[in-house]
Amino acid sequence: MWFSAHFLGHYNMKATGNFGGELSDKTQCVVMVIYEDDAALRRTMRACDRLVKSLWSTVDFKFHWWRTRFLADPNLAAGAAQEAEEADLFIVCSEAGAVPSSQLKCWFGDWIKRRSGRVGAVVNLTTTGSTTLPDLAPGEIFLRDVCNQAKLDFLGAFPSPEVYTESEAA
Repeated sequence: MWFSAHFLGHYNMKATGNFGGELSDKTQCVVMVIYEDDAALRRTMRACDRLVKSLWSTVDFKFHWWRTRFLADPNLAAGAAQEAEEADLFIVCSEAGAVPSSQLKCWFGDWIKRRSGRVGAVVNLTTTGSTTLPDLAPGEIFLRDVCNQAKLDFLGAFPSPEVYTESEAA
């Protein structure tokens, strides 16, 4: 997975205990997956499956899955915010060009303040096809702003190959 080497090489994740109470030789990575619809869910499931398959021997992943529309419910949003405070990695996937809802913006704003500068990263799996800031989708601009506020690294999806011209590829 393209972000796994960067993520593991850069962050100190928590050591996790096994059922016997002894420390495991695996590190724990808490992953918060936020997806918009069924297509985004399938895309994030494939990415998470590849991540686990490539790192299963050294990382104990704990996934939390949240559909964006569920975050409009105050009780569910509060539970998701508690999980977000402890997350090491956020994987966000929505429709290309989608504008984040006001509920989603409020939800992000709620837990950012309580995160206390913990290291982590946001992975944007929303495809854009653009690499220049003026052409970025509103969702990507929003996520970059979240990362700036929460002091999280931003890992954007690679643009599709047709975005590069022959001179840029050389």
